Amino acid sequence: MKRLEVGVGLFKLLLLGFVVASTAGLSYWQDGTPGPRFFPIWVAAVGGIAALHLIYMAWADTREREVDWPDMSGAIRGILIYVFLWGVVLLAPYIGFITAAGLFSLFFLIPLMRVRLLPSLLTTVVIVTLLHVLFIRLLELQLPIGPLGF
Repeated sequence: MKRLEVGVGLFKLLLLGFVVASTAGLSYWQDGTPGPRFFPIWVAAVGGIAALHLIYMAWADTREREVDWPDMSGAIRGILIYVFLWGVVLLAPYIGFITAAGLFSLFFLIPLMRVRLLPSLLTTVVIVTLLHVLFIRLLELQLPIGPLGF
């Protein structure tokens, strides 16, 4: 459905505009490393391109089609993903960003995606390690650190 896709694209642009506006007081680059505004700006740029592409594709497509809404199980899974993401935001200051992201990975993989335990644990270890190496070691970002030290 064209109107729904255009509406989603416009809503995404509105949210990305809010991200850009709400980080206006933060520095983009700081002492030779990315500042706290670096990542939000890049996410907004890539998300903006995706939103504009969605809007363009909706207008370019002349076919009329029905919206493929998820069933109840899919809707619950979608809602739980957002709940878990908000859990990362709310828990990160207390247990650390890396720990919160690791918990999100486990809760996403095991109950939602129904991935077996061992592959889920291995995936989570890889994700946590990559987050630590990329953001803390290479970019030297000051992420929230929890009682476990990361």
